[in-house]
Amino acid sequence: MLILITILIIAATAVFLATRKRKLTGSESTNNLEAANYRPLFQPTDEELRAFENDETRRANDASAAVEKQEFEARLAASEAVWRDEPTAGNTAEFLRLATTGESSDIFIAATKKIIQFWQENRTVITARDLADLLDSHFRLLPQQERTSGEIFDLRTQIDELRREVRGN
Repeated sequence: MLILITILIIAATAVFLATRKRKLTGSESTNNLEAANYRPLFQPTDEELRAFENDETRRANDASAAVEKQEFEARLAASEAVWRDEPTAGNTAEFLRLATTGESSDIFIAATKKIIQFWQENRTVITARDLADLLDSHFRLLPQQERTSGEIFDLRTQIDELRREVRGN
């Protein structure tokens, strides 16, 4: 009987150890291990792919912005040429309108200086009052943040001088 109990204990211990070993490895057979899911060494991560796409989009936007700027400058130059050939009030207004659609007040200021200089040299195309009103109305079309520079202050002063000139006559 003692031999029977010993065999039974040895068999139970063997079954217990075999079961325990299977639970630790997670599978019944060590030959059927699944391959680990590793990323290839030089494959970019999702974050790197997103950064690359953002860079590409930014470059495309910069290129289209450059093309738009060139087109705007060409339209502005054409409008200035029309105004210089025939400096009527309508052409002056169109030249100023186009200058206000620029990215900054610098374009508007440059156009305004050309118009004022031309007017001071000729004084026949438009009256001082009409010119002051025209400049003032187009000045108000500029974005608010563009109306605060020192050169804009000088422009406002020139507009006021034009108005004073009207009152003096």
